[in-house]
Amino acid sequence: MLSALTGAGITGGYLASPRLKEVHWQAKGQAVAAPRTVPAGESVLFVDPGEIPAAEDVARLGQAVAALRWGLYELMVHFAAYTGLRWGELAALTAAQVSPEARAVAVDRKVLEVRGRLYVEAPKNRKWRQAIYPSLTPQGWPPAQVVAARIAAAGAEQAAGANPLGLMFPAPAGGYWRSSNFRRRVLEDAYQAAGWRAADGAGRVDLAQPAARLLHRRAVRLAAGRHRRRQAGRARQPPDHLGNVRQPWGIASGGRGLPGLAAMQAVRMVWAARHA
Repeated sequence: MLSALTGAGITGGYLASPRLKEVHWQAKGQAVAAPRTVPAGESVLFVDPGEIPAAEDVARLGQAVAALRWGLYELMVHFAAYTGLRWGELAALTAAQVSPEARAVAVDRKVLEVRGRLYVEAPKNRKWRQAIYPSLTPQGWPPAQVVAARIAAAGAEQAAGANPLGLMFPAPAGGYWRSSNFRRRVLEDAYQAAGWRAADGAGRVDLAQPAARLLHRRAVRLAAGRHRRRQAGRARQPPDHLGNVRQPWGIASGGRGLPGLAAMQAVRMVWAARHA
């Protein structure tokens, strides 16, 4: 109540000093709560191994769309699976964001649909990052070779005016894909053909494949090992004035879990490192 009255007084010009807004008003006789210590950054999300598609699942989905648009959608499937890009980031991806020499992707934008209109803005939480992709997938499909060819094709399309934005994965008209259109025109039939969805469209199939569980365990060990080596070289940072403790890699206390995104990225880093 006091804080609200103080804020209203400053806004209305009745209180001259804005520093009063920074004062914490504590009711008399009420105990002060201890500051809560939480990991800084994104919340900890645990990924179930069954939620990670196995390499065979990704290959089957790629094969289901391979005949569409000269293999562009097959590249789209593998690129999304092994870079971890979200849909909006994938739809907004341009050839200029991809470095074929480093096999790296600068993720600095996404396309978002609001009330039927498309907008380009910063990635989720306004966090720019770099993603990587392997030279070969576990099934022997060559993303590096196909990506390099696609970058050259996107440049030629842009010069001819068929792809003005130089998008890696443009819609047939040359602009951004809408997620609803892509799902209806491409993914629904591909999901059924690849066995990702039941014939009646009732839901996703169970993807708890042994290969997925093996990849998940390797990814967790890789990230946990890097975390331990990083921590061995320096003392743990003390909590800041808000009680936050910075934990590199987002490892939960005790190393029992990884955020979902970190686990998925670590899975792909394992294959990228092995097939460099």
